[in-house]
Amino acid sequence: ESAEPGKTGATTSAAAPASAKGKVVIRATGACWVYIHDQKGKVVFHKTMHKGDEFTVPEQRPDLVMELGNPAALEIVIDGRKLKQIAGAGQARRISLDPKELAKLP
Repeated sequence: ESAEPGKTGATTSAAAPASAKGKVVIRATGACWVYIHDQKGKVVFHKTMHKGDEFTVPEQRPDLVMELGNPAALEIVIDGRKLKQIAGAGQARRISLDPKELAKLP
């Protein structure tokens, strides 16, 4: 009996990284307006984030778009890899949240 729970735990932890592939997390380092929606306009996330706020994009969807009011105050992390800043302070940006497209960013 004691071998079963250990086996289950190992299987669960081994499966976790595979399912997290393409995980996108956005973190605020300052005030930043964030608007995430799909191509049809359905809103997924919309708020002004403040330093310390974090949002994990709920699912890997190539149709999601993120609009930012102050990209300099935001970090984008894909599968644990932090991307370089996408624009300077106050430069509004619109980017695709498709993990394949994000991976092309520096």
